[in-house]
Amino acid sequence: MIPTPLSPSPPSPSHHNVYCRFLITKIPNNSFRNKQRRVLYCDASGHTINWREAKITDYPTKAEYEMDIGDSSFSTSKKKKGIPLSSLQSVQYSVDHYKENSFFMRLVFESRNLDIELLNKEDFEYCMDGFELIAKNVEKFAVRASFRPESEQQIWDEMGYEPVVWRYKRADGTDGECHVGCGNDWEDIFLITSCYLCLWSLLLAFYGLLLKGALDSDESSTLLMEVSLLPMFTHVSCNITPCGVAAVHCDCNTA
Repeated sequence: MIPTPLSPSPPSPSHHNVYCRFLITKIPNNSFRNKQRRVLYCDASGHTINWREAKITDYPTKAEYEMDIGDSSFSTSKKKKGIPLSSLQSVQYSVDHYKENSFFMRLVFESRNLDIELLNKEDFEYCMDGFELIAKNVEKFAVRASFRPESEQQIWDEMGYEPVVWRYKRADGTDGECHVGCGNDWEDIFLITSCYLCLWSLLLAFYGLLLKGALDSDESSTLLMEVSLLPMFTHVSCNITPCGVAAVHCDCNTA
């Protein structure tokens, strides 16, 4: 695949990953203009392709940078809008140029053609495979418009959610719908019902234990006093226990 964002420190030309960029020679449409050394890259979203002027950080050494820009034009590239990868239609190249180690490539977009030349065979084959794959799957690189639902039914349709609905005929003969599950499907209704049953079963069981204890100790009301004082005992024990452990530890060390 063609690389997406730029990496802070460029990898070597032989090492390809989603963060690399490619040094290319951009061939202008106007024959009176010189060829230009540029850097081909994708934006951070991976939806558009763009190019910029080559920098010293794009080369392994300063000597290679100075030697290369003396051979090709190094005019400043103005900031431009990227070309959507979803508009890529085909990738063309010349077999004769390839045999002569001239790695020319034409990217045919809906709005324009982009003629480039790669520096070496490895970069050419990597970009060729990537662009051909993109041209066959352009729908995956299209930027989808933001979804702004106007009703809850549109949200359900987008999610593929099917709530429980009772359909009936009105008196005038038109179709009517009644959301039996309050907008939930059968699975959600089962989960919600199970949660409520578990909660109320726990509350009823605890109530039964308290009622049994109150009946058994109705004369002294021991259980009711224990339950009412339990929070206070818990709070006091949590605050005293660390101090008690520390005191015992100090006594052990003293002994």
